[in-house]
Amino acid sequence: MKNAPFLWTEACESAFVQPKRKLIEPPILVYPDFKKRFKLSVDSSKIAVGACRMQSIDGRERVVAYASKLLVVSEKNWIRKEDGTSEIECWGIVWATRKFRCYLDRREFDLYTDHKALTWEFNDTNSTSNAKLARWAMELSQLRFKVFHKPRSVMDYVDGLSRLRSEMVGA
Repeated sequence: MKNAPFLWTEACESAFVQPKRKLIEPPILVYPDFKKRFKLSVDSSKIAVGACRMQSIDGRERVVAYASKLLVVSEKNWIRKEDGTSEIECWGIVWATRKFRCYLDRREFDLYTDHKALTWEFNDTNSTSNAKLARWAMELSQLRFKVFHKPRSVMDYVDGLSRLRSEMVGA
């Protein structure tokens, strides 16, 4: 296999051309309409967090902004703890709301996560024994949002952002 010649097939050409076509079809990103409600979808993985800020325009979900960040070593260590998955998923939300704070502050928005436990974490009656989650819940309580669970299968647009590796982003 090492010395096998590379063969560029029709399937290769299609896989190469199709994403290029999608990138030039308008609109990839739209300007924010501050009269409309924002939707923030967030996902986290063992290596990164990703977020997508969207709005409904003409009956379709349109992307206003994408963002992602690789996790540092100390953040990756959270995953090994008992509440690790909830911590890393919650950190993704904290990071995303900080990143887009100027768009979300003093405005109601919808927050989407594929981590169902976080829909409970942010309800008014919750109290947690995890100090980190409690601090983040306090920080997020300054914002006006509703949390919704979406299965990972329908959040692929943000799932990919949370799975970027350092060599993919030039880090």
